Amino acid sequence: MVNISNVNPNSCTGCCACLNVCPVGAISMKENKEGFLCPVVDSEKCTNCGLCLNVCPVEKPNYSNDTPSVCYAYMNSDDERLKSSSGAAFPFLANYFISNDGYVSGAIWDDDWSVKHVVSNDKNDIEKMRSSKYLQSKIGFVYKEIKNLLKQDKKVLFTGTPCQVAGLKSYLHKDYDNLYCLDIICLGVPSAKVFKKYLKENYDVEDIKNINFRDKKINGWGANLNIDFNSKESKTTKWNYDSYFSLFLNNMCLRKSCGDCKFAKIPRQGDLTIGDFWGASPDLKDKMGTSLLISSNKKGEFLLDILKKNAKLFEQQPLEVAIKENPYLAKSSKPHIDRDKFFNALENHSVNDLKRYFLDDYCDCMVLNFWSALNYGAILTCYGVQCLLQELGKTTKVINYVSYPKELECNWEESFANKFANKYLNLTKPIKKYSDLLSLNQKANTFVVGSDQVFRKGCIKELVNDDFSWTMFFLDFVRSCNKKISYSASFGVDRVEGTLLELEKIYYYLAQFDDISVRENIATILLKNKFRLNSKMLVDGVFHIPKSKLIQMTSEYETQEEYIGCFVLPYFSNETWYQQKLQSLSSKLNLPIKTLEFNSETPVEKWLAFIKNAKILISDSYHAVVFSLIFNTPFVQIKNAKSQTRFETLFEVFGIKNKTVSEFNQELFDVAAEADFDWENINKIIEVETQKAKNWMKNALEKEKENKFISPHFLEAEIIGLKQKIRNLEELNQ
Repeated sequence: MVNISNVNPNSCTGCCACLNVCPVGAISMKENKEGFLCPVVDSEKCTNCGLCLNVCPVEKPNYSNDTPSVCYAYMNSDDERLKSSSGAAFPFLANYFISNDGYVSGAIWDDDWSVKHVVSNDKNDIEKMRSSKYLQSKIGFVYKEIKNLLKQDKKVLFTGTPCQVAGLKSYLHKDYDNLYCLDIICLGVPSAKVFKKYLKENYDVEDIKNINFRDKKINGWGANLNIDFNSKESKTTKWNYDSYFSLFLNNMCLRKSCGDCKFAKIPRQGDLTIGDFWGASPDLKDKMGTSLLISSNKKGEFLLDILKKNAKLFEQQPLEVAIKENPYLAKSSKPHIDRDKFFNALENHSVNDLKRYFLDDYCDCMVLNFWSALNYGAILTCYGVQCLLQELGKTTKVINYVSYPKELECNWEESFANKFANKYLNLTKPIKKYSDLLSLNQKANTFVVGSDQVFRKGCIKELVNDDFSWTMFFLDFVRSCNKKISYSASFGVDRVEGTLLELEKIYYYLAQFDDISVRENIATILLKNKFRLNSKMLVDGVFHIPKSKLIQMTSEYETQEEYIGCFVLPYFSNETWYQQKLQSLSSKLNLPIKTLEFNSETPVEKWLAFIKNAKILISDSYHAVVFSLIFNTPFVQIKNAKSQTRFETLFEVFGIKNKTVSEFNQELFDVAAEADFDWENINKIIEVETQKAKNWMKNALEKEKENKFISPHFLEAEIIGLKQKIRNLEELNQ
């Protein structure tokens, strides 16, 4: 079918040109799940005439206006400005038109506190059109009304967003001498669904008499929300203290198309552009507000001539001055990085809580780990812990501390870690200094570290820059009143790395944890023998990523190709024995060898798909092996000389034998490759172990916080002994 349904829904502005042009009434405007009106086509009524598609301004944008070089600062009288958003240019023009037998079209509040466009020559309606209404207005069939008036030779002044002006012009399909258009400088249009939810959660909606986003009575010109009530005093709130206003001005709840607006550019869509002149010099503004005016053609010049009359201020300025403080004159607003996550969470959380969560970093749990380490397993482990906590009903933030191994050169913006994090992780604001970490104590009462090698001092020191202490991964910054939990944390090797003094610090901070779980059996023994601390061995965080989510992640890279997948550390690539065994296996199985080498820009999803799609995987990577288990991909594990203990625990839990080979037991290579896996049993174990971990974490989160007094001198005897040895040496040297 050739109709408006062929337009990308993310590009639709909701301008309603298609609604107005349809000759058979086959189009209606329905709210999508985010609360924005979109066209819906009734296929039984549609005749496939294509008018709706031809009239769509997104499909066929028009930029026929002139490119201006100057703008104007404007002030109406003080009384008029007090009732308006900025300098009161619109009401002056509106009153001029209706005084000269014309009509005005603008946005007013509807009875349910949504916003709609009307056409009127009534002064009372002009008053309702005053001031900013930060919602997308419903155009309805206003374009049709305007066309009828224009055909009757009535002058019409239309005011709206640039996309609405573009929609009207596209619908009319010709330039009418008696039509004058004002486009407003637009950040973007927020969701009516969000606003209605906000009102319902915070106010008695039936008692509201008026809403004004730009009230000047108390704080003057700026962003001040004022709500008048029938039965009680008015309430005025600065924008940054109001949840809806804050979400709007932070681009959190804007329409998708606003992030790539076809009309946020110069030349503008209207004959005259109006807005706040934020960049005006001090002598051109006061607490009552200054309007910015930009003419884009002869009609705009005509409107400027009207505004000059009786103006308190009318001053020409360079256009560059206006653009500097009003960037959305010439470019689209950038959507908040968590915009999609916000709308996904809207059904289950209040608007106030979402503001605190997405803008203020408040949450139930904060998670700290190596997500930014340019390691596929590290970031997926982080995502898995986030999934676990969310499944347990906790709002969760990942501490946005970015660091990766110093020897790696990386374009961070293009790295797989940054891209994956922006898509899947709920990050706090960036942590730039140690005081940023400390401030998180005000934003959550539970802190979780893990999983992966977050207790391995060697790894930590590779990833912590000079402004931070390596003990941050032992939650040294968390206050004693807040909970500290480790989930499936690892020492990486069969010992606790560190000097005697460093071990003292490790004990001191670990002893303050409310609950400790680790990833390897050896870690439970180390904690018990070395520090007298109890712990629980639990599976790695990646096991908590829903299988359905993993399938969705890898869908883009699905392939019918059969191959032996190889993902090994670089130093193995040139090992003669390894290459020989690999070639032998390839010949025996009649499968090509496919290698995936580490690249900081290769997507996480591609790495996962590489493992999932392999006929058999050869790897020395712990998490590659773990995902082989999750995807039921047969594998051979190349022995990791540095940290084999994690594999030993993994294989013990899953009852896997003879899957590890090395230079010293090459004969096992063929045996390992040919051995069958009991996938049914492995899948049952995954289910049991993840449920065990879930129960443990649920208990850790829900139980009462303990007050602990920890002596910092648990290893005092060893330290005294070391000092005595030093004294003995000194005496001997003397």
